Amino acid sequence: MNATLVLGAAAVASSLVILWWALSGPRPVRAPLDLAGGVQPPVDDLRAMALQRGARERAVEPLLERIGRFAQRYTPHGRITGLERRLLLAGTPTGWTVERVLAAKALVAGGLGALAVLRLVVAPSPLALVLTVALVALGWFAPDLILRHKADQRQEQVKRTLADAIDQLTVTVQAGLGLDAAMARVAARTSGPLG
Repeated sequence: MNATLVLGAAAVASSLVILWWALSGPRPVRAPLDLAGGVQPPVDDLRAMALQRGARERAVEPLLERIGRFAQRYTPHGRITGLERRLLLAGTPTGWTVERVLAAKALVAGGLGALAVLRLVVAPSPLALVLTVALVALGWFAPDLILRHKADQRQEQVKRTLADAIDQLTVTVQAGLGLDAAMARVAARTSGPLG
C-alpha cells in the first residue's frame, strides 16, 4: 500500500476524533494540589474561566448565533413571523430559536450546495445543475419541514387530550372547586403539551 495514502487516512481519522473531543462539551476542572498536600482553589482569571467551557459553548454556539442573525437580516419579515409562529406551535423545543433555525437553514443549504457544486465541477451536465439547485432548495427547506412536523405532532397531541381535559375540568368544577383550582388540578394530572 502507498505510505502517503495510509498517513493521509490516519490524519483524517485522527482529526475527526480530535474534533469530536473538542466539541463534546466541558471537561471537569481539577483543583491543583499544593506541595503541602492541600487543595488549592482554581485560578479565577478570565482565560481559565473561558477554557472551562467547552469548545461548543465558546466557538460553535456564537458562530451559529452570528450566522442566524445574518440570515435573519436578509429574510423577509413575514417569513420570520411565520417561523416564530411555527416554533410556538411546536412548543418552542429546547434550543430552537429563530436564529438557530435560520442558521441551520443556511448551513444545511450551504453544505449541500457545496457538495452539489463539487459534483457539478467534476462532471458538468444539465442534470448536475438541476441537482445543485434541488439540493440547495432541499437544504433550505428541510429545517422548515422538520419544524412543521414537530408542530403538527404537538397539535395532534393537544387535540387528543383536549376532550379528556375538558371533562376533568367540568367534573372538578361541579365538585365545588373554583375555576383556578380546577385548572391547576387538571394541569397537574394531564400530561403532554395541554397540561
